[in-house]
Amino acid sequence: MIENINNNTTDKQDQNIITKKKRVFNKKYKYQKERKEILNKLISIVGTTFFSHEIDMDIEKQNKILEMDEDIKKYFNVSNWCAYKIGKNLKKENRPISIVKSILKDMNIEYTSKTYLLKQQQPICTTEYNVKLI
Repeated sequence: MIENINNNTTDKQDQNIITKKKRVFNKKYKYQKERKEILNKLISIVGTTFFSHEIDMDIEKQNKILEMDEDIKKYFNVSNWCAYKIGKNLKKENRPISIVKSILKDMNIEYTSKTYLLKQQQPICTTEYNVKLI
């Protein structure tokens, strides 16, 4: 009768592999407090109702949003966000709005958007965003 000597060692190896499973690192759960702080800062900058052309024209608001860039990268998974994709042709003035929308979406904050054509000296196409905070 032939015994399989390796049978016992493979069982032990399988158990070791099962116990050493990698833990999934999810920024959404690890940095909840920091993510809420960033959201509050963004809301204080743009407000709960804002127009895209107002942010496009206001360099100060754009700079405040872009100054939070490192914190956003640290506390959010930005790899699929348009504002952070390398080689993407995203207009410089659209990047802050894209960041705000991506954070709202990532944190499951509902918002509505409506597009308007403002008739001034030169017609301006703009989008109004209404953030629904609970």
